[in-house]
Amino acid sequence: MKKIFPIIISCILLVFTVPTRAQEVVHNANERGVNLAINGYGLSFGNTYGIKGIRFNVIDNGLGKVSGMNVTFWVPGNNPNSQINGFAIGLVAPEATVINGFSFGGVGTTGGTINGISTGIVGVGAVNAINGVAIGGLGVGSNHRITGVSLAGLGIGARTDIKGITIAGLGIGTKGKLEGLNIAGAGIGAATGITGVTMALAGIGSSGPVKGVTLAGVGLGAKSLTGVTIAGLGFGAKGTIQGISIAGIGMGGHSFEGINLAGIGLGAGGAITGFTFGGIGVGSHGDITGMTLGGIGIGSGGNIDGLTVSGVGIGAQRIKYVTVAGIGIGAKQSINGFTVAGVGIGSKEISGITIAGIMVGAQNISGGTAAAFKVQTHNLTGFALSGYNQIKGFQNGITIGLYNYARRIKGVEIGILNYVRNNPKGLRLLPLFNTHFH
Repeated sequence: MKKIFPIIISCILLVFTVPTRAQEVVHNANERGVNLAINGYGLSFGNTYGIKGIRFNVIDNGLGKVSGMNVTFWVPGNNPNSQINGFAIGLVAPEATVINGFSFGGVGTTGGTINGISTGIVGVGAVNAINGVAIGGLGVGSNHRITGVSLAGLGIGARTDIKGITIAGLGIGTKGKLEGLNIAGAGIGAATGITGVTMALAGIGSSGPVKGVTLAGVGLGAKSLTGVTIAGLGFGAKGTIQGISIAGIGMGGHSFEGINLAGIGLGAGGAITGFTFGGIGVGSHGDITGMTLGGIGIGSGGNIDGLTVSGVGIGAQRIKYVTVAGIGIGAKQSINGFTVAGVGIGSKEISGITIAGIMVGAQNISGGTAAAFKVQTHNLTGFALSGYNQIKGFQNGITIGLYNYARRIKGVEIGILNYVRNNPKGLRLLPLFNTHFH
């Protein structure tokens, strides 16, 4: 055994000192190393330009092209126009203009464009792009885009787009678009839009549209929201919110379309269409159409059409179809359909079936109307039942009450006292029954 070691050492010295076909000594001033290769295939030691095989070097400086495996041990130098295909391993950090394959850095992996599987105990960073699987103990970042699967203990960021599966312990951010599955422990932000499944414990924000399934523990904001949107507290959009929207406290947008649920309130600068619930209230500057429920109030600067229910009150320019309120319902122009209020109902025009706990008032009423205390209108067409029916203009139909009054009548008053003003004297106030007598 003692004779074997001197022989092995002698063979190694002979390989490094005597040039042969399998030994290419580097003479370039920027290169300090040797290639043990045949036709470019073999082993490389030192700062050689490139090899097809395996290359070991302390510091990569002026690296060319390596196809196979490149192993470096210290902080890289200047490596323009370099490329590693295969395995790029660095005790500190492997680096090349283009890395294709698997790369690992004890601190991190850096490069111009990184393709394949890239890992770093601290992080992975690229000047141009990261494509594939990137795993950084702290972060993953690119000066341009990231595509593929990206995992980081703290954050992931890109100057342009991020596409694929992106998961970070704290945050994800990009000046471009974010597309795919995105999960962050704290927050997520994208300048021009988010598409896909996006989840953050704190907040999500974008100056562009957000589309897909979006979940935020606290809140989120975007130009527009489309899909399933859920926030622990609230969210808002400058434009339209479409799909299923759920907020623990409140939500606001220019317009809503779909199913909207807010623990406290919902407000729209434009229209609301679909199923809408507000624990306290729902308000819109435009029309509200569909099924709308408000714990206290519902208000619209436009029209309300559909099934509308409120614990206290409802107000709009025009109201149609089925409307129910605990206290009052009011419309500036008209109410049409089936309308019920615990206290009062009022509008310029009321038509349909109208029931109030105390009073109904309108300039014109048509249909069937009932109130415990009073029905007051200028013109009545149809039927009215209350304690006091006051028809200040023309009655065309039937009124039943304790006291009925009509200025002019084409119909019947039934009650304890019944007054028709355009009847002859002596026939104007009658008990039990009155009509117009010529």
